[in-house]
Parts: sequence; C-alpha cells; structure tokens
Amino acid sequence: MPGAKEVTIVEVGPRDGFQNLAAFIPTERKAEIIEKLAEAGVKKIEFSSFVHPKWIPQLADAADLYRLIKGRPGLELRALIPNEKGLERAIESGVKEITWVVGATDSGNTANLNMTTEQSLEIIRRVGKRVHGAGVKLYGAIAYALGDPVEGDVPLARLIHVIEVFRSIGDTAISLADSIGIASPQKIRDTIPGLFRAFPDARWSIHLHNILGLGIANALAAWECGVTVFESSIAGLGGCPYAPYPGGNVATEELVYMFNKLGVSTGIDLDRLIAARDWVRSIVGEKPPKQVGHPEGT
Repeated sequence: MPGAKEVTIVEVGPRDGFQNLAAFIPTERKAEIIEKLAEAGVKKIEFSSFVHPKWIPQLADAADLYRLIKGRPGLELRALIPNEKGLERAIESGVKEITWVVGATDSGNTANLNMTTEQSLEIIRRVGKRVHGAGVKLYGAIAYALGDPVEGDVPLARLIHVIEVFRSIGDTAISLADSIGIASPQKIRDTIPGLFRAFPDARWSIHLHNILGLGIANALAAWECGVTVFESSIAGLGGCPYAPYPGGNVATEELVYMFNKLGVSTGIDLDRLIAARDWVRSIVGEKPPKQVGHPEGT
C-alpha cells in the first residue's frame, strides 16, 4: 500500500553518526556541519547527547555545541539523553527537545545504560511529567525495538509495555529503533501495524541502521506501513558503540533520493545534501571502520 506523499526526515548524524568516531571533531566544525545540513533543507536535527564524556568522548561538547547552533530560524534541535543526570544537563543548557532512549530488552539496555529496561522505565515514570511541565518536548526512543543480538525477536507485548509508560506521562512521540541493523522488511510489516492498532493516536518515527543495503528496504517497508518520520545520518555514518559489528545508519541522502523517486516530498534539496555529504566525508573519512557492519556479528 502506498504511503504518505510527504515525510519528515530527522538528521541524527551529529549524534549517532559521530558518536563512535575516534578522532574528535572540533565543536566549531560540528556547528558548520549542522549549518550545511540546515541549508540543504533539513529542519530537524538531533545534534548530540548529554551522556557522560567517559562513555562517549566525541559528545562531551554537547552544551557548547548547543550554544553555537541554537536560535537558527526554522531549525528544531533535539538532544538524546540516557538518564536523569543527562536530563539535568540538557535542561540546564536550555535544550527544548529531548529524546529519551530505553532499550526494549534487558541485555540491550544494560549494555547501553547499565540498568534493566524496567529500571529505566521507573526513572521515566518518576521524572517524565516534570519534563513536560518544564516545557520540554519529549520523544521516546526504543532501542533494539526490531531485534536484539542476544535476545532475538522482541515480543510485541514488550514494546507495548514500554510505549505505555512513555504515553502515561504525556503526549510522547515514539521512535522505533533497529539499533544494530538486523531488521527486515517482513519484520517491519509484522511489527508496525500491531503498534498502530494498539496506539491509534500516537505519533511515530523509525530509526534504521544499515547492513548490506537492507536499511533502505526497511525504510520503504515502514513508509508503506504508514510511517511518516524517518531518522537517518548524513553519509550513512554511525553505529552503536557498544555492539561488536554495528551497521551504520541509513544514509540521509539515499533516503531523500528514494523518496524523490517515489514522488514523496521531504523538503530537502538533494544536490545541496550530497554536497554536504561530501564535505562531511572529507572531514571524517570516506568509510570509517565501524560503519560497515556484518549480520553474523550481531
């Protein structure tokens, strides 16, 4: 079934794309990259994460970066947070949009956040309403939503439980993440319609990683299922820093190209986006080692 004629793309390159690069990108250069993406027509950017610098040194400058880029007309900036301390730092920095990530599985959540899924959900129950009350827009991201390298398929009931907690604290949009790129178009078709039926008024996005080219096929399947918001990374950069063989993100330029061919509007200028991609590659390298991924390594 054909999907919507207009979709929204959220650029996550400055966060997910850069987080496992060993060489630190200067804060001013990150700001220039974000500016080039905005000039190409990207309206929503996940610019960094307020994670402890010990765990992801590349993102240690989140507050400084936000000071450089905030205030650009028409650009929505959000930051990923993993815990209460990250939330406090984001709010202190004046960030108005945050993505709160929870792993759908205990193994994935423990690897990323050093706590079980239920422990993360308890934090959300405790502080979530305060977030909404502070005027901060909250997006709920579910990592490993479409598969876990240790636990395998994630039962639909478990996803529904996590979503119910997010929804209990307010009108929270939900992002489903294939965190290491092991989903398939059939998995997308088996999962998304059931969630749409369970939460008919929810707002959804999908965050796809890419191994051996399957990411763009998964994006097409998600669009056909009715998803209208897609998270992607310029040049396909990225990958979970805690997975041994992570796939990079679906490339923003490939996603825009696909939608252009389908006659679907993204509001993004492909030529400018490709120019931005080439400039980013000149900074970080053509293909960082952790971008490639391997399905048997997941």
